[in-house]
Order: sequence, then C-alpha cells, then structure tokens
Amino acid sequence: RQGNHVIASDYAITMLKVSQKKFNHAKLVFVEADNVKLPFIKNAFDTVISVHSIVPDKRIDVQKMFNEIYRVLKPNGKCIAFLPSFVSIVETAAYFHIPAKLDKKQQRGYDSLHWQCFHTPETIKKNIQLAGFKKYQVKKVFLNTTNELKQLKRIYGADLSQKPPYTNFLIAVKYG
Repeated sequence: RQGNHVIASDYAITMLKVSQKKFNHAKLVFVEADNVKLPFIKNAFDTVISVHSIVPDKRIDVQKMFNEIYRVLKPNGKCIAFLPSFVSIVETAAYFHIPAKLDKKQQRGYDSLHWQCFHTPETIKKNIQLAGFKKYQVKKVFLNTTNELKQLKRIYGADLSQKPPYTNFLIAVKYG
C-alpha cells in the first residue's frame, strides 16, 4: 500500500498457494525458497521479516539461515524475526503436562511431522554474531492475544491464558 515491493517466500509450495489466495497485490510476489540458500542476490533487501520460519530440523542449518539473511540484506538493512523459544516450549509442556518430544541438547522439538530447532537468547546471540550482525536486540514477546490463545488451545488442548508461552523477538541491523 505504501509503494513497497514485497517478496513472500516459503519452502512449502502449499503454504505459498494458500497465501496467494488470501493476499493479492501488484507489488507482492511469491517465491518458493529455502532459507538455507535464498535465491536472491547479495544486498537485495532493505528488510527481512521472518515469523517462526527459522526452525530447521538440524541445528547447523540455523546458522546457514542467519548467514543468508545477512547476505541478502543491504547495508543498514534490518532483520526482524520472531524465533520460537525453546525455554518457553519446555516450561509450557511441563506446566500443562503436555507430552512433548524434546531434544534438549540440540534445543529442538518434534511437531508430529519433523524436528524443529528452537531458540534461546544465547543461541540467537551466537548465530547473529557469527552471521556478521554487530547490533541487535532480543526481547520476549508473550503469545497472549485472544486469537493466539484460541489457536494455542486448539493445538494443545490447554487453556494457556494463565501462563501464556512466549517467543523471541529479534531486531538486528547490518552495518556496512
């Protein structure tokens, strides 16, 4: 709406098709892409926004994804990311007695289809610094809106309003 060109990417073609049906705009393009090796040139974007999509099954691929984000950002570009919290997953599962298959060494959870890596402020700091980012900030964001709680209850079968889970919110700037 403000004249920005937006590229929405996902490795799952089904997700792209669903999104294309919901969102249609002349300056919005959908691209099938794997975050481990993005099909974009170096310094292509002012901003990269990632919403719970840096969740590969292998921990080593988290670093590759942050490296790719850094590569495609323009100098002074921003990475804005919501990164699922491993600590919150562990706390929520314990509090509500939700049987969860967790790999504490690799900080992963099994979501009934495959493993997904989650994040802590420490793993984010390590990955973001190794990628080349010098300035960044990580905060907790609680998933406690009415819609979020409704979706979480549908997924987990528990009323999470008393102890809502949280995610990590990252803002990082590429200087150079």
